[in-house]
Amino acid sequence: MPYVKNDQVLLCPSDRRPGIMTSYAYNHTTGGKLIDQIGEDPAHMVAFVDSNMGYTREG
Repeated sequence: MPYVKNDQVLLCPSDRRPGIMTSYAYNHTTGGKLIDQIGEDPAHMVAFVDSNMGYTREG
């Protein structure tokens, strides 16, 4: 998990599920890559999405 001063930024204000750590996930296909390694149009690549499955789609 990345360092943030206040971990409440990782939770959607309307997410009421108990015991969750985050309400968002990142696109795991871009993880660890430089911007020029992402593809032909990185400006249109989805980076973060609302999710109930953890940090990546794998959890």
